[in-house]
Amino acid sequence: MRVDDVARFVADSEALYSYEGTKQINSLIVGRTVTGFSAFV
Repeated sequence: MRVDDVARFVADSEALYSYEGTKQINSLIVGRTVTGFSAFV
């Protein structure tokens, strides 16, 4: 494995880590809008 490959892997994994949970947050927001009940703690 070359250094370029390692750097690309680290950058890609950081992007995945940074955006983790976005789908869940969007689901909570849409659910609150539709039902009127908040699931946020």
